[in-house]
Amino acid sequence: MFRAVVYQALLDASHLEPTSKEFTQVKEEAVRWFSKTTGVTASWFVDVCDLAGLNYQQVRTFAKKLIIDPDNTEFQRKRLNVLLNMKTVDEVIDD
Repeated sequence: MFRAVVYQALLDASHLEPTSKEFTQVKEEAVRWFSKTTGVTASWFVDVCDLAGLNYQQVRTFAKKLIIDPDNTEFQRKRLNVLLNMKTVDEVIDD
């Protein structure tokens, strides 16, 4: 479930052309979620990544690349699927 939160935020943050004022706000909030490194927002980001079994630093780096380079979105979204489908440490141990 927490990977879905990260995935949706990545989709929201990387959307090229917001179609409404509300969607513009959603995009801005998603970008802030990935870019803040201090405060409550940053803490929530780290917690969600931990609960998703993802390295928050890798997710943040990936998100920045996805947001900054819209021409490379298709490739980055393919990489996103790989990132979100990685096994967590607990899943590897259980195997």
